[in-house]
Formats: sequence, C-alpha cells, structure tokens
Amino acid sequence: MYSRAERLKDLPVKNVMNILKRVLVPFFSTVDDDKLLKAYYKKILTTVLFILSPILVILIFRAEEIVLLLLTAKWIGVVPYLQILCFGAFLLPLSEYNTNILVVKGQSRLVLKLEIYKKITTVIIFLVSIYWGIYGILYGQVLNSIIVFLINSYYTKQFLDYSKKEQILDVVPYILVSFAAGALSYLILDQFSRFNISLHLAVNIFIYVVLMGLFYLLLVKALKLKAINTLSSLYKRKRK
Repeated sequence: MYSRAERLKDLPVKNVMNILKRVLVPFFSTVDDDKLLKAYYKKILTTVLFILSPILVILIFRAEEIVLLLLTAKWIGVVPYLQILCFGAFLLPLSEYNTNILVVKGQSRLVLKLEIYKKITTVIIFLVSIYWGIYGILYGQVLNSIIVFLINSYYTKQFLDYSKKEQILDVVPYILVSFAAGALSYLILDQFSRFNISLHLAVNIFIYVVLMGLFYLLLVKALKLKAINTLSSLYKRKRK
C-alpha cells in the first residue's frame, strides 16, 4: 500500500522537478552575480510551485477516484497514505533546489555533509514514528520533509541571502490558492451527488480538473501572482 502511494505521489513531483533540474543546474552555473542568481532562483521556485501545487491538491481532494481509476478497488486503502504523502511533497522542490544552489556555489563537500545529517535525521524520525504504526511513519515523513527544508534553507541564506522565511512567503500563496480552488471545485462537484447524479470516475476527475484549473488561474490572476507571467514569457520566447 505504502509503495503504491509513494509512486503515485512521485509521478508528478519527480517528473516536474527532474525536467527543470536538468536545465537549471547548468544554467545557474553560468550566473556569476548573486543578486541575479537569487532573482532567477525565486522565479524558478515560484514557477515550480505554480505547476506542482494544483497537481498535489488534485491528488489530495480526488485521491479516491484516482486510485479507483488507476489501481482498482482492491487498492482503496492507498487513499489516506497518498493524501498524507502529498502534504509532505509541497516542500520537496524547495529542499531540492536549495541543494542545487549549494552545488552551483561550489559547496559539494557541504552538500555531502548535509546528506549525512539528513540520513541520520530520517532514521531517527523513522525509529520514533514506527511506534505509532504506518500512520506514524507517514506523518513522520511529513515532519522529515520540514526538517530537511530547514537544514537546506539555512545554508542558502548564507550563500545567496535567500532565507527560509522569504522562500516560504514566495511559495505559500500558490499553495493556498491551490487549496482554495480545490475546495471550491470539490463543493461544486459535491452538488451532483446530492441530486443523485452519478458520473463515471474519469468524467468526474476530468470535470474536477477543469473546474479547478479555471478557478486556480482566475485566483492567480486576481492576486497578481507572478509565476504565470514567467511561464507566459518562456512560452513566447520558445515560440520565437
């Protein structure tokens, strides 16, 4: 059950992060000015959360339908595992890209040392959380993702003057807007069940994704969040 939930969560998260990582690390290495590097890094971080946050929220709100559609009813027990793991996944891009910054700044030895610290922390949290069973382990993973972010962001502040507080403030709006759009779409679709309207799983998920996408983009535009402009400019540049 756990491994299935982990794979479902990792499918969008790792694909988005790995695609950008292959492009970003070589690009960051060419930027010598720290202020410019920080500006680029902020743009990338917010763009990743702009894309990833609604995907994770969809997995949280429609976990049951997604599991039934992709894995069938015998895997329904995966649902709560998937939802908890998705909550911990919001911080993964921050942790990953903070590490990339240290690599770019020539701090490979520090990165190795931090990896050892994080492995020790992971083992300690696992040994403590296993006392509460599988749910203890799952919530322990969420706690571990927070601790890993705090460790990595501490050094990003030193080498790039980009503190964990700044990073959180930059990405939280996208997470909150995603949950707002997700909740609103969930409430609208919930009305169908009240009128005894039954939809096929795939149709239900499709309608939810469309509704959430519309609400999400409207809220992003209304709040003037900048990541959508970054994506738009990248798309126009690629078209040229």
